[in-house]
Amino acid sequence: MIQVKKLIEKPGPINTPSNLATVSGFIFTPEIFDAIEEVQKDLPDGKELIYIDALNVMMKKNIPVYASEIKNGVYYDTGNKLEYLKTVIQFALKHKELNGEFRDYLKNLKV
Repeated sequence: MIQVKKLIEKPGPINTPSNLATVSGFIFTPEIFDAIEEVQKDLPDGKELIYIDALNVMMKKNIPVYASEIKNGVYYDTGNKLEYLKTVIQFALKHKELNGEFRDYLKNLKV
C-alpha cells in the first residue's frame, strides 16, 4: 500500500511527478461525501466534478488516502489519438467474437 500525498488530474507527460497513474477500482470511506460537497460548492458553472479534487480535499485535511500499485499491468494511453487506435485494434484482435473477421478485414485493407 502507498499513502498518497497528492493527485494530479491529467498532468501531461512533461509535468508528471511520478510513473504512477490512477485507474478505476476505488474503495471510498464516508469522508468522501463531505469532500465532494466541499468541491461542489466551489465548482464553477459548467466545470466537471472530478473525484480527484475530493480526494485532494481529504488529504489536505489529513485524512489518509491509500493506493495499491498494480503489478504487471498494461497501460493504454487512450488520451492520445494514435495510442487509442492501437488499443482498440489490440482489444479487437483479442476478442473471441471479433478477432477472425477483424483480422481478415485488416489483411484485406487496401490503403
